[in-house]
Amino acid sequence: MKLKLRRLIIGLTALVAHAVFSEDTSPLRVESYEIDFGDVRSTDEPTKEIEISNIGERSIGLIRATSSCGCTKAELDPIDLKAGTSAKLHLSLLLSDYSSDKVLSHVSVETNDPNHPVLQITVRANVIREYSVTPISVDFGRVKRNTKPTATLDFFQHYGPEISILRIETPPELSITHDVATTTQEQAFSVPRARIAITLTPGKLNDRYNSRFTLVTDSKRLPKLEIPVTAEIVGVEYSIMPKVLVFRPISTIGDLGSFLVKATGPITGVSGTTDDLAITVRVEEMESGKQFKVILVGSATLSPGKKVGKVKLVVSEGDLSDTRDVPYFGTITP
Repeated sequence: MKLKLRRLIIGLTALVAHAVFSEDTSPLRVESYEIDFGDVRSTDEPTKEIEISNIGERSIGLIRATSSCGCTKAELDPIDLKAGTSAKLHLSLLLSDYSSDKVLSHVSVETNDPNHPVLQITVRANVIREYSVTPISVDFGRVKRNTKPTATLDFFQHYGPEISILRIETPPELSITHDVATTTQEQAFSVPRARIAITLTPGKLNDRYNSRFTLVTDSKRLPKLEIPVTAEIVGVEYSIMPKVLVFRPISTIGDLGSFLVKATGPITGVSGTTDDLAITVRVEEMESGKQFKVILVGSATLSPGKKVGKVKLVVSEGDLSDTRDVPYFGTITP
């Protein structure tokens, strides 16, 4: 086992050494193996030339150049590159229908050198978007269920042929308007700049809202742009203390116990009922619109024994209301 492992290590070491030796002694030299075009527009066709030199003592044939991506064009005339001479590799970018904002392609130059049959060159670029939307997402924050908040975005076209927004696709709870005259949400409009208004109708949406709407354009490169939309949907905001009402053994008819309702917003109404007809609920406003005392009251028909039930509490804020059950238990003594 040790002998096999030793042989494997020796073989790998020899292979690595051969690779390094071959690279160091290659008769072909490339001006740069990394070509970065930087920031480019999709309407441009930027070009660069790379020099490939033969520093060896014999001729080497350059057969062809190919690219891993249609966004990059590589041109090289087949040539028998004599010792001490060089050839030009022409690189250009074709981005009119390239959908990504990043270019990362590999150009391969085939040769007849058995030690170096392929030279590989990496091409990079950043494609500037023809248009953009600011901001790139919409967060409505905390939204009351009975409100309809609106946010605005700005659409900008930065360069190139005029782009039309063909339509705006939205889920039912979102509505869209824009400041382009004589058009509707379903009609195309072509402008270098437009302001788009998004209105959210929360209704019965889940507490955490995550969705998106889509701008559909006639751009070949960026036909669709999705805009994320988020919100935290809230109803009537209040707290109950204590969360469970416990009353000690009591024999007198009247107030059995109470709990407080504290609100962060202006509460317009608090009411409650129980599932025991002999126990009623009385509400006293302690602080206008913010704090209420909910009191359980035993009537003359309340019989002795253990009492377990719940208060069905209704808290209102304008046309918005919330219902919550508050458990109670205790004992009525004879």
